[in-house]
Amino acid sequence: KTMPTSEFRVVLPNGEERILNQEYSADFAADGRPTRLFGITQDITERKVAEMELRRSRENLARAQRIAAVGSFDRDLVTGRGEWSDEFLKIWGLTTRPPDEETQQVLASLVHPEDREKFLAGREEAMQNAIPTPVDFRITRPDGAVRVLHREYGVLYDDNGKAIRLFGTVQDITESKAIETELRRSKEDLARAQRIAGIGS
Repeated sequence: KTMPTSEFRVVLPNGEERILNQEYSADFAADGRPTRLFGITQDITERKVAEMELRRSRENLARAQRIAAVGSFDRDLVTGRGEWSDEFLKIWGLTTRPPDEETQQVLASLVHPEDREKFLAGREEAMQNAIPTPVDFRITRPDGAVRVLHREYGVLYDDNGKAIRLFGTVQDITESKAIETELRRSKEDLARAQRIAGIGS
């Protein structure tokens, strides 16, 4: 009968701290009495340190993406499997991740009809071994909110020039776009007023 495993820390005589994993197993007689106890002890310090570093790295990445309102995605074009960051889902207004085979359709359905063609063209461009062009486009989230996003692609190709991995970022630039629009409108109003008044600045 296999017993539960346990992880614990030990301090060696030289003061070094290590993390050990211990697993027990036991043999029992017909009446249920234990007759033999044996097990193994394994030093898993390096593995645990690597796991902690990976977790810390992911937490830092997630934190940075939240601050910058940037989400990331990565799709294996051979297997069809994809990974989206939590911030990516938040930017698109999605509470759950769609199945891998439906992600493109789900995202395209949220893109403004007038921007959908350039949204899809960027992906096709990347798949054809071309240099992907960054693109800004509007979306309507499931809750009805309209946002402006900026997307950039990166692509890996095999030796035959076939795209095998697609990755990139999406950033919510709604506020910065609104500021640009207001600044442009203000400049146009000023120019119009100067023409009417016959003055320059």
